[in-house]
Amino acid sequence: MHAEQAYLFRHALLRDVAYELHLPADRARLHGLAFALIEQAFGGRAPRPPALDAPDARLQAHPSDAVAFELYEHARAGGTEPAATLRLYLQRAAEIAQTAFANQDATARWEALSHLLQGPERAEALRRAAEVAFRAGNAAAAAGLCTRALAAAPDDGPVRAQCLGTLGTIQLVLGKLDEAAQSNQQALEAWQRLKIPEREAAALGNTANVLFYAGRVDEAGQAYQKALEVYTRLGDRRACSVALVNLANVYRDLKQPSRARQAAESALTVFVADGDRRGEGMALGNLAAIYQDQGELERAQQAYQQAIAIAREVGNRRTEGAVLGNLANLMRVMGKPGNARQMQQQALAIHREVGNRRFEGIALAHIAVLLQHEGRPEQAEHECRQALAIHAEVGNRRSQAACLVELAGILRDLGRTAEAVAACEQSLSIRQQLGSPVATANVHAELARHLVAHGDLTRARLHWQQAAAELTRLGAIAELDAAAEEVDFECRARGVACITERP
Repeated sequence: MHAEQAYLFRHALLRDVAYELHLPADRARLHGLAFALIEQAFGGRAPRPPALDAPDARLQAHPSDAVAFELYEHARAGGTEPAATLRLYLQRAAEIAQTAFANQDATARWEALSHLLQGPERAEALRRAAEVAFRAGNAAAAAGLCTRALAAAPDDGPVRAQCLGTLGTIQLVLGKLDEAAQSNQQALEAWQRLKIPEREAAALGNTANVLFYAGRVDEAGQAYQKALEVYTRLGDRRACSVALVNLANVYRDLKQPSRARQAAESALTVFVADGDRRGEGMALGNLAAIYQDQGELERAQQAYQQAIAIAREVGNRRTEGAVLGNLANLMRVMGKPGNARQMQQQALAIHREVGNRRFEGIALAHIAVLLQHEGRPEQAEHECRQALAIHAEVGNRRSQAACLVELAGILRDLGRTAEAVAACEQSLSIRQQLGSPVATANVHAELARHLVAHGDLTRARLHWQQAAAELTRLGAIAELDAAAEEVDFECRARGVACITERP
């Protein structure tokens, strides 16, 4: 760059001092001049964006979009442009930052815009600030912004319903299951009154998320399926794909890997075709877990790494942390515990940074498993009990049940077999309440193993018979074989006859 073409300060402090040397009136005049010249150079006045509370409002592109925020700042500092001009360029700047995944800038701009608006538009600007903050992983800040949006929204109408849905999603991630259920139910009822089917379907999907997190998997699947049918009828490709990703999670939990894979791959195809990078990363993360379930470990590793790269590209810290934790588990399965421990600690740090209590508990439980495998059962017990406390706090009963089984194994290694049996019985009780047949049968088998270690062969045999009968009935032969191997190992270790008769 030549000195004749541009003047640059070597240091920002020098620039600020030079700026302050001008009298306030002169500075305002120069800002006004800069605004007029830049606006003229970039195609003149941009078209006014649609009202924020207008349905499906879309921004019409304009050459000045590249400098929209600079135009807003010059207009504000100049003090001569009307408030409508400030709103015009600040709204455009917020939209552009959000589209470019500049989440911090977008959040600040939406919030700043809210101060220039009234009524439902003010509420919608705050809701969008909350939505961007949430997507960037700052759930606590998002909750505050969304609460302010609700306070600004009219008592009845689409903006309030939208705010309730956004708040419910944020509350779910913060582990406030009851509050999330209440917000989502209010949103669903509002959309039903307003008779807007696509929004009603979205609220139904949010309700399904709460059911899934609460362990009510069958009910969640039914709700996702209803939402998918509405989106299919409306021709909403993206919403259909999001519903398919959620259904893939349900199918995984129900041990239906073929259906899970088909749903996730269908969603990924649409996200890629539509250039939806955020959706692509979400679907890849789910597919990676399905590949891992089916033993395609190298393919799973590649998909996890792609999903993490996309999450970082779009600023999705919450998903980055979740997928990084899953990749850590894969590293452990692949015999790379050192890599697994490092990744799991990184994932834990992200969960704590973004306030994702649910996944913080999950990460602590995985760290406990790694510590147990490293021969450090006392530390493993400490991490496991921390995880259990978080699972109970956020209502994550499925993870609570799984973590109790891990705790039972740790307690057995410490020689506290009576406590191990009690922990496994707690897990069995939760699984029976949640109604997951394969998972319940697996806990029966785990309980049989711990009863063998405790010397109660009569009860051990009863629980094994229940496990074997149920797994055989469900056709879960791989799970049955793995369970039999674990119980046989315990029997040999205790010097007793094997009890793993098949039905």
